[in-house]
Amino acid sequence: MNDYHNRNAFDNARTVLPRFKPTEGPCLYGNVLIERLANDLEATVKAPRGLIMPKLISAISTCLQPLLDVQTPDGRIIPSSCYFIILAKSGERKSGVERKVFKPIDDFQEKQDELYIERMRSYRRRLVVFEEKEKVLKKEFRKAVVKGKGEEEIERKFNDLLESWPKCPYEMQLIYTDTTPEALIDGMSRGVKYVAIASGEGGSVLSSALMRDYPLLNSGYGGETLKKSRKTSGSSIVVDPRITISIDAQPDVFDALLKKNGKILHSSGFLARCFTAMPTSKIGTRYYTEFAYQENHYEEYCKRLKGYLEKLLDVLSDEVPRKVKKLSEEANIKMISIGDAIEHEMNPGGMFHGHEEYASKLTDKILRLACLLDGFENGLDSDVCVEAVNHALHLGMYFAGQHLQIFKYATQEEREEELLLGWINKKRQEGIRYIKKNDVRRCVPTELRNSQKLNVILERLRIRRELNRYMAYKTECVDLMPGLLIDNAVAMSLGGGSGRIY
Repeated sequence: MNDYHNRNAFDNARTVLPRFKPTEGPCLYGNVLIERLANDLEATVKAPRGLIMPKLISAISTCLQPLLDVQTPDGRIIPSSCYFIILAKSGERKSGVERKVFKPIDDFQEKQDELYIERMRSYRRRLVVFEEKEKVLKKEFRKAVVKGKGEEEIERKFNDLLESWPKCPYEMQLIYTDTTPEALIDGMSRGVKYVAIASGEGGSVLSSALMRDYPLLNSGYGGETLKKSRKTSGSSIVVDPRITISIDAQPDVFDALLKKNGKILHSSGFLARCFTAMPTSKIGTRYYTEFAYQENHYEEYCKRLKGYLEKLLDVLSDEVPRKVKKLSEEANIKMISIGDAIEHEMNPGGMFHGHEEYASKLTDKILRLACLLDGFENGLDSDVCVEAVNHALHLGMYFAGQHLQIFKYATQEEREEELLLGWINKKRQEGIRYIKKNDVRRCVPTELRNSQKLNVILERLRIRRELNRYMAYKTECVDLMPGLLIDNAVAMSLGGGSGRIY
């Protein structure tokens, strides 16, 4: 029998994994700061919540990825950073949300840019002094060579001078938009290796050379070493990098990208690493309403992000090591059950059948979300609590449902399911409600008559509440109209005795 119908695993999967309809957004979950702030932004900016939440998490990921990794239930240490691609039409206020949410990072970047300019001025002054001293020593060395004495003393002075060679300051660039793979790796190798690729109008970013370098983006997601070699200027190497991606794009732009590079996007595993969503539009419903805006929510958000960004300076100077968040005992049990439920749903008949590559990475993605949520709400030193895992599961399954809707394609099982449903609808029109399963197998189209295959399709339709299955004595039967009251006598007459609905 198909393992999807293992009853214990089936019950666990249905209990553990929440379901979202395609038109649903990530509704309010818990009385935590990020959800309260999302409420405020939804009411004031009037953008979809499905756009606001990933943008908030992207900003948190940008600030926390240098500070936190997370340990999986099986002991692996993985980065906490996340990738987001959000599809929204022009006019959905993507840029407005990004400006508000990324303001603490933009302010920090502006301050660091000013400091960089000052450091560059100081560097140039010191470099001029160094070069003049170097010229003097070179002249003295040439004279000593001619005279044949005093060379060792000048060499000693040269060595002392080289020890004071001014070091060019690095530019602390945290956010990249439209750049090339070479420029990104070069910037990370010379400056900060913890960055975000972010844009509120990401059409140009999606079509850029950087977003076509899937091996680089996949390596950055896993914290693996990045390297680019050049013939003239040598290689740029980034060890233990961290990358967050936060791109908002119009659906038409994304569709064009899929038509052009869809196979590579899927087969490379890049899309499987991303949280993708296309939230329901709010255009045409954004009427003025009175709202008691809680300024302290946004102030507290900015304060926390500013604190994490200041800790980044300590990380860069090697004064503070990156922490590894572990799961609490209860959270660990929950994550194991989530992993098992997702694995079960990859079986034929499950919600992730046909999307196995995406599902295989979903558990770790939920864990990354949990780490970020716990770090933002509870600080850097605590273990990941079960409440953060539940919150991450809620968000993760919203994005999973969105992914399935955006990249929906009919698997063979789904086509067969629709074929059987068409046959069932004809029987309903003929007034037939109760029917033996064996009669179904004899009368359906030829390609559905395999008993095991038919069993899978019937179970999928039962889950959709298109039918019910029951035993009339020892005969398995099907109720084609499960929404109506059961006529027990007629239903059980197919088996010639008593039976049970299951």
